[in-house]
Amino acid sequence: MTRSPLPSWLGELQARFGAALCTPLERGSGTLRARPAAYDPRLAREIVPSTRHSALERVATYNRQYWYRLLSVMHGAFPLTTRLFGHFHFNAYAAEFLLARPPHGWDIDRVPDGFEDDLAGLLENPSSRLRESQPTVEAAALLQAARIDAAFRRVFQAPAEPVYRPTPDAAEQLEHARLRPSLAAAIVAEDWPLCRLRRELLGDRDETAVALPPRLVRTQHWALIRTPQRLGQLPLEPEE
Repeated sequence: MTRSPLPSWLGELQARFGAALCTPLERGSGTLRARPAAYDPRLAREIVPSTRHSALERVATYNRQYWYRLLSVMHGAFPLTTRLFGHFHFNAYAAEFLLARPPHGWDIDRVPDGFEDDLAGLLENPSSRLRESQPTVEAAALLQAARIDAAFRRVFQAPAEPVYRPTPDAAEQLEHARLRPSLAAAIVAEDWPLCRLRRELLGDRDETAVALPPRLVRTQHWALIRTPQRLGQLPLEPEE
């Protein structure tokens, strides 16, 4: 016995409801607000109101929660970048990224994938929605911060790999073999003391923008290494 397909009206309702959830929040008031007037007006007849809220106000609750959840994931993935922007202005760039790359799949931790690559284009060619959120920190520092955040994220999420310990049987291969970098390690470069700033900001719940520290005399490189106990960072000398 085959299952009957869903009625067409249900698919259409789901499409309208989904579009309402993805409607960008309004920023003009200085806070993030839902815009029920932007929803498909048919939802006002299709969603049951409550004793306290109209149908569209109920939809607006889900609209806000959709964006709050995604933005909180972006904050967690890019904590340093978020604080250099300040949460409110970072949210504008994160929302622009999410509109261009809407989430798909079941793993919400994959939502920020690619933000560090898209940020350069968003800073260089801001849309009309971003012109009110121009950052005070120079773009090069923001991009470097995003790459550092992304490297920490990749190393933290990398699968566990065994430590390479060559056996006597492998001795003949060592002269010609090439080492493969571990996915649980990365090397990042900074022209401002961003790794130190990132470490200092972890656990800080302030949402205001932080000042960019003075530029370093020379570029500093760090090795990010995840061990079974923690994720560590090791400063590298130029020779290294």
